[in-house]
Amino acid sequence: MEILERFKTGNKTSIKGKIQKSIVWHCEHYDVKVGITSNPRARASSYRSSGSYDKMVILYETTSEKEIRELEKYLVEKNWEIVNNEIGGGGGPLGKAPHFLYIICKERTSWTGQLVQAAMIFGGVFLGIKLLTGINKSN
Repeated sequence: MEILERFKTGNKTSIKGKIQKSIVWHCEHYDVKVGITSNPRARASSYRSSGSYDKMVILYETTSEKEIRELEKYLVEKNWEIVNNEIGGGGGPLGKAPHFLYIICKERTSWTGQLVQAAMIFGGVFLGIKLLTGINKSN
């Protein structure tokens, strides 16, 4: 698994917008999960062994456990509709500082596959509306 160190340091308030933009950009191209860890290599190894993700991007580093937990919780809640987190952030175990906020990414299925799936869903909804409302009935 590829680990990219694109992280920022400093006050989370001053760089929150940059981190948010990075998450949104990655979500446009990958399936993404937001997380925190004190050991990025070990965490990446656990994802690698499950075979579920392709790369880790480290976005933020701090020595404050409180700050990293708050930032993860904020970013998961803000991006809930576009990230693959199953629960809100900020609660997992951490080791000794420094602490890292990361996103884990995996390639999406092809755009063609996604468009076909969306068309099938949309088409099914449209067909259901037609049947319920009688749009095709002749007068």
